[in-house]
Amino acid sequence: MIIKEEIKKRIPIENLDNLYFVLDFDRTITTSDSETSWSMISLYKDIPSEYLKETKILSNYYRQIELSEDIDNLYKYKMMEEWFVKHFKILIKYK
Repeated sequence: MIIKEEIKKRIPIENLDNLYFVLDFDRTITTSDSETSWSMISLYKDIPSEYLKETKILSNYYRQIELSEDIDNLYKYKMMEEWFVKHFKILIKYK
């Protein structure tokens, strides 16, 4: 994951006893090309291919909305919530 340099300095990772998990849903500390927490799920070796297909469709649609600077924030927040709910339902569906 790519983390902004000023944040890296605040999170010293010396060993596994000092390991942090950073979830940055609104990208306040990560960069736009960072992996998302949702995309990390897809790296799990036993994730069903159907899950990957369905979530890819969602990502292709909603990701462009998320990154757009021309879309009203209120609408964008609504769409991000919609994306989350749909994705979460798929996650539940495939256990």
